Amino acid sequence: MARTLQLAAVTLLEKGVPMPTRWRFDFDNTAADGKNATCFTWFSWLIGEDKFEVIDAESMPVGHTHNIQDQR
Repeated sequence: MARTLQLAAVTLLEKGVPMPTRWRFDFDNTAADGKNATCFTWFSWLIGEDKFEVIDAESMPVGHTHNIQDQR
């Protein structure tokens, strides 16, 4: 995720577009995919460093289908 954010920041800077202030993403429903303390510590750091105003991290429901219905 960090590398993707870095690439987005560089690409947007080259185009003269500011980084968004909100970051929202969905992840699978396992602890390794986003609900662990490391991820939330990093999210808190990003907000504390004023990289984002809001970070919305939402896990998919247990038993989701992985098909087009889940790809909102």
